Amino acid sequence: MNNERQIMAASFADDIKKRLDVDTAEKLEVVNALGYGCTLHSPRMFNGCQMGPYEWKELARRIDRFILDAVAKGLAAYGSRAKNRCWYILGMLASEYKALESGRCRGGCNFKERRYTEADFANIMTRMEDLDPDDI
Repeated sequence: MNNERQIMAASFADDIKKRLDVDTAEKLEVVNALGYGCTLHSPRMFNGCQMGPYEWKELARRIDRFILDAVAKGLAAYGSRAKNRCWYILGMLASEYKALESGRCRGGCNFKERRYTEADFANIMTRMEDLDPDDI
């Protein structure tokens, strides 16, 4: 990695560190790999997801502590088997980006509130008069 790329990667990583609680070596390694990903010029395919400069920078902007924790846990569990840890981390991050873009919830993503019907309420709610005095 050339000096200019190292400086840019460190700058992206520092921005993420300021926003998130980076308290373990694995989390630091994930943040540094994401910073490196932000410096890639050519799009690459990771786990069926095409990741170019825009996607990496968008992920760096949107990453939260839940995604960071999930990737760090995966790195701690399986990263020792990886031949190239940086690319392994980028592959996990690409999967997280794909999940964000598709609306699937991973980690602690926001969820859509379920809308209940009157029939749902009738099935799950017990009226006060139907309760046994011992239950109150």
